[in-house]
Amino acid sequence: MAVFIAFTCIGISIISSRMQRSVINPISILFVFFSLMIGFASMGLYNLYDVRDDTYIVICIGLLSFLIGYVFISVIFPKISNTYLVTEDRYEFQYNTLYFFYFVTIAYMLYRVFNVLILLTQGYTLGEVRGAFTSEVLGSSTWAVIYENYVNKAIIFMIIPIAAIDFFAGKKDKKLLILTLVVAILSAIGDGGRVIFYYVFIHFLIAAAVYKKRFNISRKMKRVTIVLIVLGVTAMYVITKMRGPSASIIQQLYLYLAGAIPHLDYRLYVIDSTNSHTHGWAFLSGYSKPFFHVISSTGIFNYPQTFLNSLDLMNVDNFVNIGEKLTFNAFVTPFFYFYLDGGILGVSLYSALYGIICSLSYNYVKYRPNIKNIAFYLLIMQGVLTSMVRWQFVISAYALSFLYLNFVIRKKK
Repeated sequence: MAVFIAFTCIGISIISSRMQRSVINPISILFVFFSLMIGFASMGLYNLYDVRDDTYIVICIGLLSFLIGYVFISVIFPKISNTYLVTEDRYEFQYNTLYFFYFVTIAYMLYRVFNVLILLTQGYTLGEVRGAFTSEVLGSSTWAVIYENYVNKAIIFMIIPIAAIDFFAGKKDKKLLILTLVVAILSAIGDGGRVIFYYVFIHFLIAAAVYKKRFNISRKMKRVTIVLIVLGVTAMYVITKMRGPSASIIQQLYLYLAGAIPHLDYRLYVIDSTNSHTHGWAFLSGYSKPFFHVISSTGIFNYPQTFLNSLDLMNVDNFVNIGEKLTFNAFVTPFFYFYLDGGILGVSLYSALYGIICSLSYNYVKYRPNIKNIAFYLLIMQGVLTSMVRWQFVISAYALSFLYLNFVIRKKK
């Protein structure tokens, strides 16, 4: 079953690439990712556990529903938009506001890095530091946690696509590019994570794909892009080594792609065994979490108990066995959250809605290629390109970054 699904995903991806005349589109990317995840998981390397057919059925329903929602919008969008292309960009960046965001973010991250360096000099690894910050061992106040999760991280999510768009179609401000790299490095050191470099890479990659037919990308830009890729890979390698002893890089890469499938299998089994569901809380928890967090911190009222129960059910940070002597956490794909919300029906409805969102974003860039639509599209594609991890809208910083874009993008006067 796994091999059949993997090859079917590849076939759909190829068809989508030819129909949309681009290999970089939501359907092609999502289905290629799942073909790789399912294919690698079926190999069972490093004694990875076998996956139940029930889990593959859930994945199939999710992918099919996504496809239906995506195709539905792709068919009707040209009709409702009168099929004409609007090439005039009616939006512009507010660079002064953008530089202000960079300033406050870098200042805050320098403070974080200073604390991390103190811990490193005491003999801790970056991996241990990451665990300390994640579990709030460092004793941050409630409002400091609110600022970190709902302001600082959201700004970081927001500025990366802005920098990518500016690099290809804006002022091509070198200072903006340098500041973005500084933020990425400080963020990686500050929380011990490497994913920030992946975000930078995919945003510049997608932006290049969007603008390649509209702008002449010079050789200088291509060289800068290659340098950025090399620096990003080098930084990820250094951060990996600083995080302490772990499995080989090859095994880590394999588990990053394959591990989500048996991990999803385990989590779905737990949901079915306990008959536990979140009844809609998971889908947009990225917006509800900051609302309840801020309100409860002011003392107006406490968290609703149903919401707290939902947060417990959504927590997949604890390590579980996905193979002999193999433990894994976090990576569960979006279908875990959809299933947690409403079982098979939740997977069907939410996956179709996700397909609709992705298709709308893609078609707005196709027919209305202004910087605002492109910035939204880059963030949507970030979610697609991290589909092996989770439904990205459970991350408040990611969800809020769409709102933060409105502070730095405005209509031209």
